[in-house]
Formats: sequence, C-alpha cells, structure tokens
Amino acid sequence: MRYGAPHGTATQRIAPGVNEPTAADWSGRACLQVKQDWQFVSNVLDRLMFYLFTAVWLVGTFGIIAQAPTLYDNRVPIKTPN
Repeated sequence: MRYGAPHGTATQRIAPGVNEPTAADWSGRACLQVKQDWQFVSNVLDRLMFYLFTAVWLVGTFGIIAQAPTLYDNRVPIKTPN
C-alpha cells in the first residue's frame, strides 16, 4: 500500500457506513431466487393438476350419467292398478 493512499474500498470512501454485500449476502439472494423459482414451478404444476383433475372428474361424471339405462329404454312403463 502506498503512503497516503485512502483506506477501504471505493464504496466506503464515498459513503462511509455503507457496507458492500459480502459473498454470504449474494448467496442468500441467490438462494431466495432459487426458492422463488421453485415456488413458481410448484404453483404452475398445482394449477395444471387442478385442471386435469377437474377435466377427468367432469368427463367421468357425464360418462357415468350417459350410461344410465333409463336414457335408452324406449319400452312403455308397466301400469299398476289403482
């Protein structure tokens, strides 16, 4: 170090009391970004599964109702004596 050179980094000379982000800070931010990315992926998959479940449920329900024998029975009902 030269004699009379200012101590500290440029940020500390310009704004004393302001600390530069350390490797741990960047690591925490990167971890947070990864967490947010996976949270977005899980939300997309959750929504996709919800739509898939709803579609299968609707098709199954209407399929069961469409197979009801009374829909296709054209015979005349039996009359009971009163």
